[in-house]
Amino acid sequence: MSISNAFATSRSGLMATSTWAEVTSTNIANATTDGYASRSVTMTTSTLGDVAVTGVTRSVSTTLTAMVRREYAAMGTQEAISSGLEIYSTLLGGTDSDSSLTTKLGELQSNLVLLAADPSDSSRQRAVVTSAQSLAEELNTLSSTLESSLETTQDSLTSEVSEANSELEQLAALNAALKKESGDTERRASLLDQQDKILDSLSERMDITVTTESDGQITLRTSGGTELLRGDRAETLEYDKAAGTLSVNGTDITPGETGKRGFDEGRIAGLFTLQNTTLPEFQSQLDEVARALIEGFTALDDTLATGEPGLFTDAGAAYDASDLTGLAGRITVNSAVLPEEGGALWRLRDGIGADEAGTVAGEAGLINSYIDLLEGEMSFSAEAGLGDTATLTDYVVSLTTSQQTTLSSAESELESLSTSATTLETSRQNIQGVNLDDELIQLTAIQQAYAANSQVLTTLTEMIDSLLEAV
Repeated sequence: MSISNAFATSRSGLMATSTWAEVTSTNIANATTDGYASRSVTMTTSTLGDVAVTGVTRSVSTTLTAMVRREYAAMGTQEAISSGLEIYSTLLGGTDSDSSLTTKLGELQSNLVLLAADPSDSSRQRAVVTSAQSLAEELNTLSSTLESSLETTQDSLTSEVSEANSELEQLAALNAALKKESGDTERRASLLDQQDKILDSLSERMDITVTTESDGQITLRTSGGTELLRGDRAETLEYDKAAGTLSVNGTDITPGETGKRGFDEGRIAGLFTLQNTTLPEFQSQLDEVARALIEGFTALDDTLATGEPGLFTDAGAAYDASDLTGLAGRITVNSAVLPEEGGALWRLRDGIGADEAGTVAGEAGLINSYIDLLEGEMSFSAEAGLGDTATLTDYVVSLTTSQQTTLSSAESELESLSTSATTLETSRQNIQGVNLDDELIQLTAIQQAYAANSQVLTTLTEMIDSLLEAV
């Protein structure tokens, strides 16, 4: 090898080592940076022995990344459901809670039994009215909380869809930038870091499939196949609050809808489950309890004219089958038995429609029929999901248990998925994260390479100086 070739080789070695040192120092500096994938340099040697850095590559595992994102999407679903039901579930309580529907219904039954033993006792009459009011108010509170939960869910959907659209636009911009970046450069690695971080976030919102091109650009689709991103063009997700739907370019991709090319996992999917399925079903079950009370007590009272309500009313009126939705939020105790509103307690014994007290003081026929109503089987809408016949007590117990199970199942599934995601994320970070021990070993190797190349240059310089002195 000639002296000039030796100079060139050593110089190329120093330049390659300099790039290697820069990449290694960047790794160390970003060891705790979220979303940073460790870099390594790719070097080649020419036939003349020159060393060149041909690229800066990222340490990634596409398989683990895809698995992590699937877990993120599933976690997002259960997180949305559990957080959306948390406040309502607390108010609902358990079947043995002092403030539960089961307890309040039991108090009404107990007070009716006590009143039947002495129908003229005004204190017992008041106790029945108070327990009836407490039961109605509990239904009002639960219904109102469901309504608030629905509004919160819709607001969250608006926000999540907006954030998803923003992330799709960011990914489109990154695609455009990657298209202009040729080769495995540090800038390209940085762009891919940003891309992965956004994809991780988007995966928590919705289940997506990612196709990566050789230049790093990606194409995104929903898990059902609807295209969301290609090149520098991002589609726009459109949420229709009134219709309860999600679409892209007119294509319905509403989560949970059979036959739609949408997706079933992610926070957006979980929120749609709440909006379109869970909360309406919970409301329907509460409304069935209110309907059974209003209709049942009205049917037993023969002092009422057609269209007049019994002990329980729909905001003061009789039950209207065409206006069932939200009935639990409107149920009240008839003012005819409320002295503070001009009513009279004795109407519990004589009938809501009675003009004046006329029944024999010890007569408990109507009161006993109320007791039989609450203890006997009643009809319910099977569409509410709790069967079509049951005693009111059994129906309320089933309602409470079923609704609490929905939340506990979501929380349990979230915990399980969180553990799985943490395990997968740890494995991913072991591959793409920065290992400081490895980087320090790299620095030692860099130091040795730099010293060796520097020594060669020093020796060559001394050789040339010696030759020049000999001339």
